[in-house]
Amino acid sequence: MSLFTKPPPIPDLAPRLEKLERAMKALELDWEEYFERFRRLLARLSKRAADDERRANDAISGHVRAPGVPQDPRSTTTLGDRITNPLARRLLQSSVPNDNGGTE
Repeated sequence: MSLFTKPPPIPDLAPRLEKLERAMKALELDWEEYFERFRRLLARLSKRAADDERRANDAISGHVRAPGVPQDPRSTTTLGDRITNPLARRLLQSSVPNDNGGTE
């Protein structure tokens, strides 16, 4: 065999190559499906975290916003005004910072 001659063909190379190409395509499709699921899951988690942070900021500032209802910026209703349960009111008041930097 010289350098310029064609090497002998490998038996059943074409079917093996086609089988590998099909397997690779199936892997690519699976990967795309799982990646899309993961992307949607992360988007939902990110939205939930943003909603939780917004609710926490609203609770800290003392304003209550009902889900799906935009709050009127001129409203002076606070969370404490809306709480009727005495225990919940005490818990809220104990977590509100006072002017001295501590909590009441």
